[in-house]
Amino acid sequence: MRFNIFSLSHGWRGFLLEIAIVVIGVLIALWTGQLAETWNWRHKVDVAEGQLQRESAPNFFVSAEQVVVAPCVDAQLAALQTRLLASGDVLDPAPLYKYDLFRYVYRAPSRSYPSVAWHAINGDGTAAHLDNRRHDQYAEAYTYVAVLEQMARESDNVLGRLTVLGAAIPLDASTRAGLLGDIEEQRSRNGLQSIVALQLMGTLRDLGVAPPTEEVVDGLEKNSGTTQFCREHQLPVADWRTALAALPSA
Repeated sequence: MRFNIFSLSHGWRGFLLEIAIVVIGVLIALWTGQLAETWNWRHKVDVAEGQLQRESAPNFFVSAEQVVVAPCVDAQLAALQTRLLASGDVLDPAPLYKYDLFRYVYRAPSRSYPSVAWHAINGDGTAAHLDNRRHDQYAEAYTYVAVLEQMARESDNVLGRLTVLGAAIPLDASTRAGLLGDIEEQRSRNGLQSIVALQLMGTLRDLGVAPPTEEVVDGLEKNSGTTQFCREHQLPVADWRTALAALPSA
């Protein structure tokens, strides 16, 4: 029955013309479908780029904060180390600071690095349709994000353990060595966090998704409790703009 669609009543020329019309119709349908699919992916990529840019702004800010306060955090940890070494059988307790329900013997950032948008566009396949260079740069950026998120959790854990330095605890050799190990671990991690944070900032800059400089400066002034703490206690801070300018573009 399907072959009856084509008729030889008008001769072979008419028969071939009918076939050509059908073939052209099929090709047009396929081309239209491909065009619609291409447009659909382009639209998804545009939406994804907007989501990634919005997610990049807080990641850039948190990274800038880490770079700024790294010397301050290191100075606080060095002071705790000196206090611990100078104490006798009982620890000379460090000043204990309070913020809301938190207590701490040194101030450091405690923030998260968002990555919801990146995971979402990888999950629905949109990431594969990004420009190859931008895809690779975003993949690099979110590798840094994952590393920083992990180090931030580890840092928070040690910060909590070191709160004991605010009490006059007995110090035997084992306790002293353990606390000194925690402090040294934290100092090393703090330095590494600063390096990775700067690399993340450089990648976001190269992608063109870094927030305006004035927004970052204003955010650090108004929303970074650690930066304010460091300045109030006259502890050293770094200039993230200088550090970023010294980082070569990819």
